Amino acid sequence: RVETYLYALNPLHRPSAPDRDKQWTSSIIGECFKTVELSSQSSREASSSIAADGIHVLVDLMGYTRGNQISLFSFRPSPLLLAFKGYMSTTGLDYFTLVTDITASPPELRSVYTERFAYIPGSFFISGHKINHKNVLDNSGSKAPKREEQEQPGEDRLLGQGQIHEIIHQDRLLLCSFNSLYKITRHNWRTWMQILAVTRSEANKTRLWLLKDPAPAIENLCKEAEEFGLNCSRDMLFTTHVSFEVHLQVKSRCNLSLDTFQYNSHGTAADILWAGVPLVTLPNITMASRVAASILRGSSYEELVARNVADYVDIAHRLATTPRLLANLRASIQKSRTVWALHDHETWASRFSALCWLMWDLFDAGNEPCEGALALSSDTLLPQLMLQS
Repeated sequence: RVETYLYALNPLHRPSAPDRDKQWTSSIIGECFKTVELSSQSSREASSSIAADGIHVLVDLMGYTRGNQISLFSFRPSPLLLAFKGYMSTTGLDYFTLVTDITASPPELRSVYTERFAYIPGSFFISGHKINHKNVLDNSGSKAPKREEQEQPGEDRLLGQGQIHEIIHQDRLLLCSFNSLYKITRHNWRTWMQILAVTRSEANKTRLWLLKDPAPAIENLCKEAEEFGLNCSRDMLFTTHVSFEVHLQVKSRCNLSLDTFQYNSHGTAADILWAGVPLVTLPNITMASRVAASILRGSSYEELVARNVADYVDIAHRLATTPRLLANLRASIQKSRTVWALHDHETWASRFSALCWLMWDLFDAGNEPCEGALALSSDTLLPQLMLQS
């Protein structure tokens, strides 16, 4: 009933790609009815190639990210054009329908988008951790990964065994954020320093764990921290990257993760939650600032989604200074994570398919795309129409 075509905007086979990427590429190609590499074609040529295949629903996974060919969509190679996941923002183009959910892109914020909405119940986000990171479930995060697991050919700037040992044997409460440092605004950083200063004065064993790159950013962050009576060498832990195979085992040693504000955790949120670590987030206006809230609400952890900055500080402070509360929350996440919708590929695929069929049936019946939102009801896969002005 459905045939899946894969259009690759970048070369499919790169000799320098890690083995895991090559395996994923081969697996994806094997699941598709047809695979076409468009990297050598112009946008007009690529659009013609797609149109010649008679595609009904075309999904863009790149937006304006590196290597995109978003201009090919302006030629309308397919009746229905969807934007999904790869670019967490509006494209500024009115011929796309954005696949999202009511938390990531609520109806009341529709004025900041040019797209129509297609809502998936719960969270639009889907993760492959249940397949790719089963090793996290064996509670081996308490052990340092073996050297041969940690050292991967062709990967540099990896976390050394000494740093892993330091993390594994921490006797302090570890707050963390594994977002890139460019996501940290001054307001965001000062809020974290407020949390760290208070929890440190009460527990005197709290450290903030961050990624190490780039060096100038760390210098600026440390200078700002001094205003709060904090010292980077004493109160913070900056580490380099850890290999893909074991990074979640190492990160599971964090006790509580703090999310960035304007551009928050997306894949990183899925990472840290699969590692069994609670994440406190504060949604803002843009989709990029609301993805972690979508993931948490879709996983039934609404209590970790703050209403405002004061609430964010309060949630983080209560968890950081109440060991039993934090321990119970971590245990709850670790127990329930395997059954979250975030990792339920079959249900997500059924919902996405139902949404596509709803859009196609409306189009096939001669209906113009509505100016509101299409949605599936939360308790059934039957498509329903929800109009929002």
